[in-house]
Amino acid sequence: MISLAAVKINEKVDKQPKNNNSEKPKLKGGITGKGWVKGQSGNPKGRPKSEFALNEHIRTIANAKTKGKKTMLEAVVHKVYKEALNGNMTATNFLADRILGKPAQTLGVKDISDEPIKVFDIDGMED
Repeated sequence: MISLAAVKINEKVDKQPKNNNSEKPKLKGGITGKGWVKGQSGNPKGRPKSEFALNEHIRTIANAKTKGKKTMLEAVVHKVYKEALNGNMTATNFLADRILGKPAQTLGVKDISDEPIKVFDIDGMED
Protein backbone atom coordinates (compact mmCIF):
# COMPACT_ATOMS: atom_id res chain seq x y z
CA MET A 1 0.00 0.00 0.00
CA ILE A 2 1.32 3.42 -0.94
CA SER A 3 0.66 6.38 1.27
CA LEU A 4 -0.65 9.51 -0.41
CA ALA A 5 1.71 11.63 1.66
CA ALA A 6 4.71 9.94 0.06
CA VAL A 7 3.61 10.57 -3.54
CA LYS A 8 5.11 13.66 -5.19
CA ILE A 9 3.18 15.49 -7.84
CA ASN A 10 5.25 16.92 -10.68
CA GLU A 11 2.78 19.67 -11.53
CA LYS A 12 3.81 23.28 -11.42
CA VAL A 13 1.64 25.29 -9.09
CA ASP A 14 1.32 29.01 -9.70
CA LYS A 15 2.11 30.78 -6.48
CA GLN A 16 0.54 34.08 -5.64
CA PRO A 17 2.92 36.99 -6.08
CA LYS A 18 4.30 38.49 -2.92
CA ASN A 19 2.58 41.63 -1.73
CA ASN A 20 5.18 44.26 -2.46
CA ASN A 21 4.64 47.60 -4.13
CA SER A 22 6.25 46.67 -7.44
CA GLU A 23 3.82 43.84 -8.15
CA LYS A 24 0.58 45.54 -7.12
CA PRO A 25 -1.95 45.54 -9.95
CA LYS A 26 -3.06 48.99 -10.99
CA LEU A 27 -6.82 48.88 -10.57
CA LYS A 28 -8.88 51.61 -12.06
CA GLY A 29 -12.37 52.43 -10.86
CA GLY A 30 -15.37 53.76 -12.65
CA ILE A 31 -17.72 52.13 -15.05
CA THR A 32 -15.38 52.64 -18.00
CA GLY A 33 -12.30 51.36 -16.18
CA LYS A 34 -10.46 54.62 -16.78
CA GLY A 35 -10.58 55.61 -13.12
CA TRP A 36 -12.43 58.03 -10.93
CA VAL A 37 -11.95 61.71 -11.42
CA LYS A 38 -11.69 63.69 -8.20
CA GLY A 39 -15.01 65.41 -7.48
CA GLN A 40 -16.94 63.40 -10.10
CA SER A 41 -19.93 61.37 -8.99
CA GLY A 42 -20.05 57.65 -9.67
CA ASN A 43 -23.74 58.06 -10.44
CA PRO A 44 -24.04 61.32 -12.39
CA LYS A 45 -27.66 60.83 -13.48
CA GLY A 46 -28.78 59.99 -9.93
CA ARG A 47 -31.39 57.50 -8.92
CA PRO A 48 -33.78 56.72 -11.78
CA LYS A 49 -37.32 58.01 -11.44
CA SER A 50 -39.88 55.35 -10.65
CA GLU A 51 -42.44 54.68 -13.34
CA PHE A 52 -45.44 55.08 -11.07
CA ALA A 53 -45.51 56.66 -7.63
CA LEU A 54 -48.79 55.81 -5.92
CA ASN A 55 -48.46 58.49 -3.24
CA GLU A 56 -48.00 61.24 -5.82
CA HIS A 57 -50.93 59.92 -7.85
CA ILE A 58 -53.24 59.84 -4.82
CA ARG A 59 -52.12 63.34 -3.79
CA THR A 60 -52.84 64.63 -7.30
CA ILE A 61 -56.34 63.15 -7.27
CA ALA A 62 -57.01 64.40 -3.71
CA ASN A 63 -56.14 67.96 -4.73
CA ALA A 64 -58.27 67.87 -7.89
CA LYS A 65 -61.40 70.01 -7.81
CA THR A 66 -64.84 68.37 -7.84
CA LYS A 67 -67.93 69.78 -9.54
CA GLY A 68 -68.31 72.19 -6.66
CA LYS A 69 -65.53 74.30 -5.20
CA LYS A 70 -64.19 71.51 -2.93
CA THR A 71 -61.19 69.34 -3.59
CA MET A 72 -61.64 65.56 -3.69
CA LEU A 73 -60.02 65.28 -0.25
CA GLU A 74 -62.43 67.81 1.24
CA ALA A 75 -65.37 65.94 -0.32
CA VAL A 76 -64.21 62.62 1.15
CA VAL A 77 -63.75 64.11 4.62
CA HIS A 78 -67.20 65.71 4.38
CA LYS A 79 -68.70 62.31 3.42
CA VAL A 80 -66.96 60.60 6.37
CA TYR A 81 -68.39 63.25 8.73
CA LYS A 82 -71.90 62.66 7.32
CA GLU A 83 -71.52 58.89 7.80
CA ALA A 84 -70.33 59.38 11.39
CA LEU A 85 -73.31 61.65 12.14
CA ASN A 86 -75.65 58.99 10.70
CA GLY A 87 -74.33 56.42 13.20
CA ASN A 88 -71.61 54.64 11.20
CA MET A 89 -69.20 53.58 13.96
CA THR A 90 -66.37 52.82 11.51
CA ALA A 91 -66.50 56.41 10.29
CA THR A 92 -66.70 57.66 13.88
CA ASN A 93 -63.65 55.61 14.91
CA PHE A 94 -61.79 56.78 11.80
CA LEU A 95 -62.40 60.44 12.67
CA ALA A 96 -61.64 59.96 16.36
CA ASP A 97 -58.33 58.25 15.56
CA ARG A 98 -57.33 61.09 13.22
CA ILE A 99 -58.50 63.94 15.43
CA LEU A 100 -57.74 62.69 18.95
CA GLY A 101 -55.07 60.12 18.14
CA LYS A 102 -55.21 56.42 18.85
CA PRO A 103 -55.38 55.50 22.54
CA ALA A 104 -52.20 54.19 24.14
CA GLN A 105 -52.18 50.44 24.50
CA THR A 106 -51.29 49.07 27.92
CA LEU A 107 -49.93 45.69 28.87
CA GLY A 108 -51.10 44.00 32.05
CA VAL A 109 -48.89 41.68 34.11
CA LYS A 110 -50.71 39.06 36.18
CA ASP A 111 -48.30 37.64 38.77
CA ILE A 112 -46.27 40.46 40.24
CA SER A 113 -43.41 39.27 42.41
CA ASP A 114 -40.01 40.44 43.58
CA GLU A 115 -38.24 37.44 42.07
CA PRO A 116 -35.98 38.05 39.07
CA ILE A 117 -37.18 36.84 35.70
CA LYS A 118 -35.74 33.45 34.74
CA VAL A 119 -34.50 33.37 31.20
CA PHE A 120 -33.40 29.73 31.28
CA ASP A 121 -32.72 27.08 33.90
CA ILE A 122 -29.00 26.23 34.11
CA ASP A 123 -29.52 23.54 36.78
CA GLY A 124 -31.82 21.56 34.53
CA MET A 125 -29.37 21.44 31.60
CA GLU A 126 -27.57 18.21 30.81
CA ASP A 127 -24.01 17.90 29.53
